[in-house]
Amino acid sequence: MKIIKRKSPPSTFQQLGIKKGTTLVFIPDPNITVRTTNEKKALVSYQGKEMLLPVVASELAGYYVNGLTQFRLENNQESLMVMIQKLDPLFK
Repeated sequence: MKIIKRKSPPSTFQQLGIKKGTTLVFIPDPNITVRTTNEKKALVSYQGKEMLLPVVASELAGYYVNGLTQFRLENNQESLMVMIQKLDPLFK
């Protein structure tokens, strides 16, 4: 039996084509934005601090949430998670 290895879904800003300095919008409150600071990691600048996107999203939500489901690009209404699912339909 041949084992087929599947690539991991895009999980860094770089894999999603998101450049350093890109503005991301918090979906529950569009007045809250962050800027990407590192393309290879999910690092953003929020209130003058560099933090991981899931940490910011969880802090804003008040409980743990996946940052990819809570943020979107400034010019796009879809969450980053939806963008990943479109790139890799097998990723749920």
